[in-house]
Amino acid sequence: MATIFKTLSVIKNPVKSFVGFIESSVSVLKFCTKQRLIAEGGILHGHFYKLGIASNRHVSIKLLIMYLDFRKSAEVDQLLKDYDGFDMIVHNCLISANVDWGNVDDARKLFDEMPERNEVSWTALISGYLKCGRVDESMELFRRNPFQNVISWTAAISGLLLNGMHSKSAELFLEMLRSGVTPNVVTFVSIIRACAEMGKFEWGIAVFGLAVKVGFADDVSVCNSLITFSLRLRKMEMAANIFERMGEKDVISWTAILGMYVEMGDLQEARKVFDEMPERNEVSWSAMISRYSQQGYAEEAFELFRQMVEKGISPNSSCLSSTINGLANVKVLQVGRNVHAHVVKIGMANNVFVSSSLIDLYGSCGKTSDGRLVFDTVPDKNVVLWNTMISAYSLDGQLEEANKLFDQIPVKSIGSWNSMVSGYLRNEQHDKVFEVFNDMMLSGQKPDISTFSTAEALMMTMPCEPEVNAWAALLSGCKTYGEDEVAERTAVKIRDVAEKKSGGYVLLSNVYALAGKWPEVMETRKLMKERGLKKNGGCSWIEVKNELNLFYSQDGSRIDSNEIYGVLELLNST
Repeated sequence: MATIFKTLSVIKNPVKSFVGFIESSVSVLKFCTKQRLIAEGGILHGHFYKLGIASNRHVSIKLLIMYLDFRKSAEVDQLLKDYDGFDMIVHNCLISANVDWGNVDDARKLFDEMPERNEVSWTALISGYLKCGRVDESMELFRRNPFQNVISWTAAISGLLLNGMHSKSAELFLEMLRSGVTPNVVTFVSIIRACAEMGKFEWGIAVFGLAVKVGFADDVSVCNSLITFSLRLRKMEMAANIFERMGEKDVISWTAILGMYVEMGDLQEARKVFDEMPERNEVSWSAMISRYSQQGYAEEAFELFRQMVEKGISPNSSCLSSTINGLANVKVLQVGRNVHAHVVKIGMANNVFVSSSLIDLYGSCGKTSDGRLVFDTVPDKNVVLWNTMISAYSLDGQLEEANKLFDQIPVKSIGSWNSMVSGYLRNEQHDKVFEVFNDMMLSGQKPDISTFSTAEALMMTMPCEPEVNAWAALLSGCKTYGEDEVAERTAVKIRDVAEKKSGGYVLLSNVYALAGKWPEVMETRKLMKERGLKKNGGCSWIEVKNELNLFYSQDGSRIDSNEIYGVLELLNST
């Protein structure tokens, strides 16, 4: 800012250098608007007023744009008083501002009041409707637009894409071509993205062919969109080839190809690209740090984090969480404390995901009380934060504290229940595990794969061998909730422990039948037959004259069976 004021001050005589002074003034106001320097902009306004140039058309328009961007209604009203009658540029500024604020109805009112309009007026309102999801109104206005040029066509195509109407945006693109309008860079970027969203590889290639034909083959934005398109459709080699042939690459190009190698898990190539990057943003730093952390390279992750901070780049929540998680895995407490201090310094201490990672770090290092301090300082806690704190207590053997916290959770998720189950299981309190399972079922909470995996682990670690009925119950739950993977392992266990009871085999047969695995059904029934097992028939009973009478399915051993079946036939025939 000081440099810009210095630029103005070197013009000793504004009258003799009036044009240059106005141009510099306009530049200063544009800079203040872009950097959101509200106070500095007000000071400049007063300085220009004192010099008598605040009413200059170029300066006053930039002042209007600045105050509209800052939403300074009093200053806007004062500036508007200086305009007598209609001014198209002023109206367009007001329409654009209302569109940015989401006041599209006020923008339409201003539009309708205009005695004459230009392409900016029409395009601003069309884009405004599309931003608000009012597609029908925008397209009606688009069809009425007398200034149909590449800007208005592109605004409509991009807007449809923004509203998820990918096929409609492609149709409008073809209509634009038929009308003889040549696409620009923004058009190509939008339509290539639409092709990616629809999964239309051939369409994307055709669009790029057209881009080559009209001279945009080497444009950085078009090439970047094509790299993203290739990655979205899993065409990794194509993305790499496009990147290699690009004459000019920007940070988006480098970050996209870095992301490709990170996603593939190729750390060597990813690091090579990272080291070659002439410019890195927080996304590229975060990508490398996250992958190092996920693959267990905590030292490398922290070293990159340190370099990132030294270069003055502020890490995002994902980067911080990944770094802290890596340190938690190797239980490096002091380094973790240093990262925690940086989290506080940059104002990220209340971020629930970063805080969850910090709680996990302290819990892993046996400093649960420090984790609780982190938990207590977060004002808006989500279920992840609650579950992490419960897990930290469980890991430290403080099950009473974990249970107290569990009872305080506003809304219990399946993760909350699983945290308690895992805690009791880790501390070999098997009776408590069964209690939690029972409470979970009574609460109506539907279990997930982790629940059944935990139950399976419990059965495997019990001091005494569970009976087949216990395994059969687990298998039955797997059948009910469609957890085939745990069911398969449970079935193997049933084969090992079931010798005389058929219940487990029947459930196993039913699970296979439900999954459509008929060969396995036949194999299970064959195994039952070979071992002399059979499914018990159905049974019912009735008490007559203080005597209990039992009836079994397909049982003809009773003396009065013929009489009973005769009556049954008579009842069925009536």
